[in-house]
Amino acid sequence: MIDIVTVKQMQEFDQMTIKTKTPSIELMNLAAKSIYEECDFSNKKIGIICGSGNNGGDGLALANILIENGFFPYVYLISKKISNDSQFYLDKLNEKKYENIFDISKCNYDFDIIVDCILGTGFRGEVKENIKDVIVRINNSSAYVISADIPSGLNGDNGLKTECVKADQTIAIQYYKTGHFLNDGKDCVGKIIAKDIGIEKTEETYKIIEDKDIVFPKRKNNSSKYSYGRSLIIGGCENFVGAVKIANMGVSSLRIGAGLNTIAAPRSIIPALQASVVESTLYPLDEIDGHIKFNKEQLDKIMLSVNAIALGMGMGNNYGENKKIISHILENYSSNVLLDADAINAFKDDIDSLCKYKKASIIITPHIKEMARISGIDEKEIISSPIESAKAVANKIGGIVLLKGASSIITNGKDVYFVVNGGPELSKGGSGDTLSGVILGLLAQGFEPIKAAYMGAFLCAKAAKDLTRDFSEYGVLASDVARNISKYIKE
Repeated sequence: MIDIVTVKQMQEFDQMTIKTKTPSIELMNLAAKSIYEECDFSNKKIGIICGSGNNGGDGLALANILIENGFFPYVYLISKKISNDSQFYLDKLNEKKYENIFDISKCNYDFDIIVDCILGTGFRGEVKENIKDVIVRINNSSAYVISADIPSGLNGDNGLKTECVKADQTIAIQYYKTGHFLNDGKDCVGKIIAKDIGIEKTEETYKIIEDKDIVFPKRKNNSSKYSYGRSLIIGGCENFVGAVKIANMGVSSLRIGAGLNTIAAPRSIIPALQASVVESTLYPLDEIDGHIKFNKEQLDKIMLSVNAIALGMGMGNNYGENKKIISHILENYSSNVLLDADAINAFKDDIDSLCKYKKASIIITPHIKEMARISGIDEKEIISSPIESAKAVANKIGGIVLLKGASSIITNGKDVYFVVNGGPELSKGGSGDTLSGVILGLLAQGFEPIKAAYMGAFLCAKAAKDLTRDFSEYGVLASDVARNISKYIKE
């Protein structure tokens, strides 16, 4: 797992390192060295644009390193008033009698490379007009843009922006920041890498999931379908049959390794499902007006022998009946239950009711709108504080929240995991259903809930990304992901 930090954490780690180990001026030089070592400046016309803070100091330190290695960058200052550490490196340039230092008004932005050292991770709010003009000119230039630590104008915590540098490459200093991957972040950072300069963490950080965190145990030859768990999907209604989507869920559950899967749906849509469902068994449920009807005996029967349940997909807006069904399962089933779509919507503005049912372990997989519906938290607040919102809801329900977005956030209210490898290829109807099926299959096999959630999100994103080679990011379907998910177990 890879460390990812908030701006506040980074500031605390930075200050502790300065206090106990490395002076701030040396840290600035190390940050500049990391940019120099990572980027190819050979045979390029280089412009470095420096702000007034320590991000600008990184640029001035970089200019010194470039000059010492035979390059002649053009250095532009946005302000005459700069930080003390920045002044140290400006003085070094002046000691060299270096002449290519200008006010930003002299910049024509005609460079092969522009190094963006304007605003750092501490930036908040609106970009000032004079800096906004600089950012627009950078983005309109033909230069390859390298951002020091973070693209200027990007919020380091939540990835929101008004006007922001769109970098081709970002060199994150020491740790990735949460804003690199949330909201607009992934569209602004370009190719990103975190470079170690010796800043040590003083508390536990959030984590980014990577390939080596996805581990499947080797299976015994002496086993059967009953050895690997039975999953149950409850969903569908007359107005939203979603046969293919529900079938994909079943395929996903089995492809990821569950031994058996059952799909329980309203009796009237069973014929439609039969055309799409091959490996899963079907169980017809009583219905009312095309929606699943609460029937205690039926629910108790299908819960009896399964290891994990997912429900809500395509159940429709018969929320009163849906709520009875979900509540009964949560009260009487002692294993893992995944709630998505209409199972979440059934508890709109009533998260307290959901919290009453504690026998089952709960995972919810909302997108931002569903998160707002169930939690009562305003959408804008969720967007601006997605980690805090997800943790608050996870603590409230005593379960796991997988908040879907540009990057997925998975939390149990304390630990936080980021899945950042997804992309626009997942912005397609049915992707969430396939994800639920994968997580369901992992739960059925006995993976702990938080691990099943982040493994499922990572694997779906990985499969979809690889499929863009054949279908582009426009053409990947959820069914493609469902069919291809199992190949990554081999890795």
